[in-house]
Amino acid sequence: MMARSRIFIRLILFVFVISGGFLLTADTSHGQREECPFSLAKVAPGAGDLQFLFLVTDSQGRGGADVLKDGEKTEGGTIEPGDIFKIVEEPPEGWFLDHVDCEDLDGVIVEYIPGGVSVECVDPGETVATCTFFNAPTVRNIPTLSQWGLVAAAVGLGLIGFIAYRRRAVKA
Repeated sequence: MMARSRIFIRLILFVFVISGGFLLTADTSHGQREECPFSLAKVAPGAGDLQFLFLVTDSQGRGGADVLKDGEKTEGGTIEPGDIFKIVEEPPEGWFLDHVDCEDLDGVIVEYIPGGVSVECVDPGETVATCTFFNAPTVRNIPTLSQWGLVAAAVGLGLIGFIAYRRRAVKA
C-alpha cells in the first residue's frame, strides 16, 4: 500500500512538473509588439516652409490631423491589429499630390485611395512601415493663341485701325 502511495505521489509530481514546464514555455508574447509601428514622410521639392495637412481617421470614425513640411517625417505612431487608418492629404493651393510610396510593410496592408492611403495592421512587428507623400507644384497654363488665332487677331486689329483712320479723315 505504501508503494502505491509513493507511485501515486510521483505520478502527481511528474504531471505537475510537465504541465508547469509547458505553462512556462507557452508564453511567447514577451518581447513581441502588440501593435504595428507606422510613420509618415513628406517630399515636396521647392515648398520651403509650406505646411501640408494630413487628415487621419480610424475605423471607428475618430480622427485627427497632422502637418508636415518638405523633408519632415513623423516620429511615428502605432496601429492596433485589425484597425484601419485612412490618411488623406489636403495639399495647399498651388500644389497637388503626385504619388504615395510605402515601404517596410511587414505586417501592414496598404491600399491606395484617392488623396492618400488606407493602412491596416494585420501582423504586429518591429519594422516601422513608412508612407512618403510626394507633392509637386501645379502647372499654370499660360493663355496663348494658335497660328489662326494670331491671324484673326491681326485682321481684327487692322480693321479697328482702318475704321479709326477713316473717322479721323472724315472729320478733318
